[in-house]
Amino acid sequence: MQSVADFNSWLNGYVWGWPTIILLVGTGLLLTVVTGFAQVRLLGFNGTAATGGFAGSTVMMAMRFGIALGLFSNEAGLGSAPMVHAAAQTDHPVRQGLYGIFEVFVDTILICTTTGLVILLTSSWDLGISGGAMSARAWLVFIYLGAVGSLHLVWDVADTLNGLMAIPNLIAVLASIPLLLKLQREFFSKPR
Repeated sequence: MQSVADFNSWLNGYVWGWPTIILLVGTGLLLTVVTGFAQVRLLGFNGTAATGGFAGSTVMMAMRFGIALGLFSNEAGLGSAPMVHAAAQTDHPVRQGLYGIFEVFVDTILICTTTGLVILLTSSWDLGISGGAMSARAWLVFIYLGAVGSLHLVWDVADTLNGLMAIPNLIAVLASIPLLLKLQREFFSKPR
């Protein structure tokens, strides 16, 4: 009789114990989810959240267009200019790399600043045309493409292709960092 009572005791604990534990844990999880949704409703739709969303979106768009326009301006990171520098005859690869850095500086700081000043001084910015339309005027080859297709589409395709060209180049640059550091130390340690 004792074994039947022991078995009954075990079975009763098993039958009622696990469902009770599951019910308690489930209730706790449900309360957590409800509390989470209440916090989203309370904190997700206020001025702080709106300001954070606006700031994040602004930074994202500034980076997206800044990087895209930077690539169009000087091709830094794409890998097309290094192909030309790699073919150059030079006494040291770091010297040729410094020429490449100088090219990016001249293009970005001098040419882009001059272009911006010309646009401002001639009031071209006030004509109601976008930067893309101003660029299309300068690049006669693309006038036909801009006239036939949407200029927005042309720029989106160009941005995408530039991004895709940059990926293998950036991987190669990361892989060559140890060699670049070795050459840099060697170049700058030589007496002049």
